[in-house]
Amino acid sequence: MEEGVDGGMLATLQGLGFEREVAVNALLITGNTSLDAALDYINSFVVSQGGGSGGSGGGGSGGAKTGGVPLPQNPQSLADFGYGYNDAGQLRDLAAGEPFKYLDQPHYEAMGEMIVKHIQKEMVDKYNMQEITIPLGVEGSNTPAAKSCVYVTKGALSSANALIVLVHGSGNVRAGQWARKPCFNDDLSIGSVLPFIQHAHLLNLGVVVLNPNLNGVRIEGRGVVDIRGNESPENHLLYVWDNILAGAKAQHIFFVSHSYGGIATINLLEKREAALLRRLRGIALTDSMHFFKHRALSRQALEFLATSCVDWVTSDQPLDTPVNNGADCICVSAGHLKHEHTSGSAIDSIFNFIVARLELQQQQQQ
Repeated sequence: MEEGVDGGMLATLQGLGFEREVAVNALLITGNTSLDAALDYINSFVVSQGGGSGGSGGGGSGGAKTGGVPLPQNPQSLADFGYGYNDAGQLRDLAAGEPFKYLDQPHYEAMGEMIVKHIQKEMVDKYNMQEITIPLGVEGSNTPAAKSCVYVTKGALSSANALIVLVHGSGNVRAGQWARKPCFNDDLSIGSVLPFIQHAHLLNLGVVVLNPNLNGVRIEGRGVVDIRGNESPENHLLYVWDNILAGAKAQHIFFVSHSYGGIATINLLEKREAALLRRLRGIALTDSMHFFKHRALSRQALEFLATSCVDWVTSDQPLDTPVNNGADCICVSAGHLKHEHTSGSAIDSIFNFIVARLELQQQQQQ
């Protein structure tokens, strides 16, 4: 049994279908106060990332009708739905210039697919990112295979001296997004990783954008098929490390991980501790887990997390105000009360942290 965790409530949460790691961290973060408190935390921490008015399923959008609302036949972009992003990164009706209007869930899901497509196109076209298909070697196969992808900036793996790895949270989000809801209702500076790529570009940092939530795909005649080596967010990070990041030239690696992405990142540290710590310079979390002592981590790893891991958490206090919550890492205010806004709200502070850690490393090498 993990130290400090109520065994009865842990068993109940697992009985409700929550993964052990999620349940343990919810109980630790809420101080075992009550089952309702843990469930409320899980709901805000894990479930809320997809946004919308219920459900998180995907699905095709090829001309179906949704409560009388027709969907475009084989849509290729947001314009097929009459929407587009303005220069401020806000989703607007192309005819009326009005904000997005929710119609029903199938329409919302179909629009969500086009938003992902728009963001990923921006990553490739504007920031010259390369899409790498995973599992490696599956591309070009004559047999339909379950596959996913990650995105890397030019030279991130072959020549960059430092790189940042962006890991989103749970829910119906894909590579390029922090959370889906802000991409509909706010703007892309909050909901997408595009500003992080821009900041990294200005600092000459390589960027790798992960895709931890795409764990299976539907293949005709076979149903939903797991993506080999990427069956869960935790497995995805392990696969990308073993097959892509471990071979990168960069001597300085940072993770920026939102929400459940932090759990997957700490799991990677636990499973690949020796190799990762040789090059890991810092972990920036945004409203994620911040209790680690129940993990199978060495004293060195725990000391690293205590000094080189910062969690920007929801708070009504100004940005970077210290938050005393008894955590196992440094916690400061993200300057926002909404969980899904924490990454966008804290972006300047996160890059200040990265730059400071790089400067410290340079000083130590002199």
